[in-house]
Amino acid sequence: MSKILMLSIKILMLSFYLLKEEQILPITKTDYEKGIKPQKIIYNKHIVKKGIILKYCKFCKPFKDNANPDDFFEYEYQGEFLTVGLSVIKKVYYNDEEYLIVNKKTCSVSTIPGKPFLFDSFIICANDGQTTDKKYFIEIWQFRSNKLYKLERIYLKEQTEPINFHLLKNRIIAFKNINGLYFKLNRSCYH
Repeated sequence: MSKILMLSIKILMLSFYLLKEEQILPITKTDYEKGIKPQKIIYNKHIVKKGIILKYCKFCKPFKDNANPDDFFEYEYQGEFLTVGLSVIKKVYYNDEEYLIVNKKTCSVSTIPGKPFLFDSFIICANDGQTTDKKYFIEIWQFRSNKLYKLERIYLKEQTEPINFHLLKNRIIAFKNINGLYFKLNRSCYH
């Protein structure tokens, strides 16, 4: 009886997971290039890492690398989104990385799974790299009232790794993948 119950739960979870996958549609490079480009991350050459300490803002706590082999990570300054006052820091582990978005006004830190692409007050990112346990996905975040909020995680049905984003009409997300092909999601993603 318990085996049947466990199997039913697994099937239900799998069907829910598959329902959340998003189909992507191929587009041309020309269509992709017509989209809105993200704001650039501006690198501040005056922010220099000293040893294991990364001080990116005089008001916020600096980041400190950890050289311990059991819990190794280091921080790399990426730049600033000047229009919204956010710093971008990459946190690198042995086999993974994530990005820290730091609000320079409040010093609050939000962790996102991939390189951020800013459109107005929205950040779009994709997880870097796929494993058997981790599917490709896109996340949409919104910066409002000096806070970063995750709006949605969209799992990609097809196995393709996004590396750059543009925004098409009706707020449809388009992306270039690691193989130089262009795709779009089949729906608008945020309001």
